[in-house]
Amino acid sequence: MLLIDQKGDLIEGKCEINDSHIYNAFKEDSCYKIDGHICTAARSSGRLADHEASILIAKRAKFHPIAERHIPRFYYNFATYDMLEDREKSYNKLLTDYLGLIQTISNVYKQKDYNMMKIKLLDEQGYTVMLTLWENIAFAFNTENVIGKVLVVTSAKVTKHQDTYQLELTNTTTLQVNPPLENLQG
Repeated sequence: MLLIDQKGDLIEGKCEINDSHIYNAFKEDSCYKIDGHICTAARSSGRLADHEASILIAKRAKFHPIAERHIPRFYYNFATYDMLEDREKSYNKLLTDYLGLIQTISNVYKQKDYNMMKIKLLDEQGYTVMLTLWENIAFAFNTENVIGKVLVVTSAKVTKHQDTYQLELTNTTTLQVNPPLENLQG
C-alpha cells in the first residue's frame, strides 16, 4: 500500500499476507496516525516510492483517525526523460510514473507467442518513449479517440531497446487517459 508520511512524502507500507485484515482497517481517502508500526529499509528493487524506508504494519499496529482534511485522490511522482537513464541502469529499478501525449498506437500483433501493442508517447520536452502492452491489457486498452490525449503511466519499469526508452508494465501499473487533474488535459 502507498502511504503519505507526515512530511507529505510517499512511503510504501506493507503487511504480511496472513495479516491482510489490516487493509480493512483503512478507509480510502482518510487520514490516520499509525502506532506500533515497524520502520524498515525500503526493498532494493521494484520500489513504489523513492523513500529510503518503508513501514511494516503488523498485528500490534493501532490506527487512530485524524480529523478529516483534504487528502489528494491521486499521487504522482512523474519522472522526466532526463531521469530515465538512471532508472534504467539502476540496480534498484525504482518504479516510474510517466506522462506523455499519445502519438501512435499499433494494432495488437503477435510476436513469438505473445500478443502485444505499442504506444508511442511524446513528453513535454519533445522526447519519445515507447510503452508496450501485453496480452489481455493490449486487448482491453480503448484506442478510440485517444491520439493526442494525455496518458499517465504509473509504477512502470524503465528499460531500453534499440536506443529507445521503454516503459514495461508491472503488476501495480495503472494507465489513465486524460485523468481528471488540472493542467493535464491533452
